[in-house]
Amino acid sequence: MAFTFRDRDRGYARLQEAFASMPRRTLTVGIHADEGAAAHANGKLSVAEIGTVHEFGVPGKTPQRSFVRGWFDKSQKPIADLMRRAAQGVKSGKNSVDKALSLVGMRFVGDIQKRIASNIPPALKQSTIDRKGSSVALIDSGQLRSSIGFQVR
Repeated sequence: MAFTFRDRDRGYARLQEAFASMPRRTLTVGIHADEGAAAHANGKLSVAEIGTVHEFGVPGKTPQRSFVRGWFDKSQKPIADLMRRAAQGVKSGKNSVDKALSLVGMRFVGDIQKRIASNIPPALKQSTIDRKGSSVALIDSGQLRSSIGFQVR
């Protein structure tokens, strides 16, 4: 019994060649050095330090309220869909790599900011609510949320 295999290239080789000739780019999303180095409104820590405290928590003091990793873990399908559409835009010539990554970056920033505004559990202690006048975790002055950004390198 003989088998015959047929290899049909439906554009994959051309796509590989096109991507190989493009300059390498990296998209980062979160609190970057410039925004992170700014003093937080509390006057004690930098914005990056406040973000780290809330992203990872401080055992026995501050619970973890992951706004970056939590968003990423819950958004795998939308992230993959958006990245696929961005790649198709580059492949078709509609967008440059930089423009596609910038569009993706803006979307990711917005999604993370929405997550911060969604009041990530656990609920705040009553003493914290009384002090800040709000029951929404992670938002006091809005500085942390507005410090989320993206960079294409």
